[in-house]
Amino acid sequence: MNLNLLGLFIFIIYIPIFLSSLLYLKWQNSKMAIEALWISSLGETTSVHGWLFNLLISLFGLLSLVFVFNFQNLLPQTSLTVFSLLFLYLTGVAAFLVGFFPNNTAEKIHYKIAVLLFTSIILSSFLTIHSIYYSSLIPQWTILLNLILLGSFIFPGISWLYGLSKRKYPAFFKKVAYQYRGLWEWISCFLAACWAWSMAVITLLVLI
Repeated sequence: MNLNLLGLFIFIIYIPIFLSSLLYLKWQNSKMAIEALWISSLGETTSVHGWLFNLLISLFGLLSLVFVFNFQNLLPQTSLTVFSLLFLYLTGVAAFLVGFFPNNTAEKIHYKIAVLLFTSIILSSFLTIHSIYYSSLIPQWTILLNLILLGSFIFPGISWLYGLSKRKYPAFFKKVAYQYRGLWEWISCFLAACWAWSMAVITLLVLI
């Protein structure tokens, strides 16, 4: 097994550790309900375990770059594939940088990186559907994973847009999405990690 595949294998092993660690950190932060707790709040310097969250998210971003490097071998060589890979790489870079700019000490930088992270996830998920459809190495059912991931970002995305425009939230949306915006972010991030794990496993099985 070469170093690239070894890094991919480590990424596959790391994701369950990463997700279980996030749940542990949330449990340690049990004073706040999950629907009111942004994931990035776990990395604030005022938190006892803030350093651990920042280390976990940066390591996830770093290892995801190894995944993308291997994943590109399964995709067809098209212009849309180039853009999907670009946004996948940007996702990894943004996740890596999030750990270096905690929300409470570098709010403006953290916010910009977070926007880059979520935008890159959404765009890469959408563009990768085309690449998967025309790939002979990736099962077609994985397109469903992309659609589920995209759907999970609907409420966080609209909430973010309303926040930018500073408009009042419609009553139904405020009840369903805004009050539970933290929960939707948790769901989206967990699904993104599960997508990455699934694709990494498929990539490893194809390349070994």
